[in-house]
Amino acid sequence: MSTRERTLQERYGVRNSPQKRRFALVGTIVIAVGFIATVVWVAFAFISSQPIKANTLSYTHIDDSRISVSFSVNASPGTALDCSLEALNSVRAQVGYTVVHIPAQAERLTTHRAEITTQGKAVSAIVRRCEAAE
Repeated sequence: MSTRERTLQERYGVRNSPQKRRFALVGTIVIAVGFIATVVWVAFAFISSQPIKANTLSYTHIDDSRISVSFSVNASPGTALDCSLEALNSVRAQVGYTVVHIPAQAERLTTHRAEITTQGKAVSAIVRRCEAAE
């Protein structure tokens, strides 16, 4: 071994054997494949578990003891739902409450109307939440 080669080895280190390089390459590939598989699994899990979303569209004051609410629901087709609706008075206190069962629908976005019986004059109505029926 010449002085020049020895100086280069001292400066840059000894080159790894082909077996060590092959082991490092295989290890890197295994880690990369595992990472990609994890990312794909998480993406599919996220897509398949999209939440149920409900929005109040409008409400109509029928009389002092009833209010009607129209709402839309965005849920996976084929999912039966139970939606909680509230009627509120002028100071936002709850004066009426009902749970509406929505049978499984063929479409993702559906619109519904329900009536809430109140214990006082309601000035607004909201959809509190919708969840999959048991």
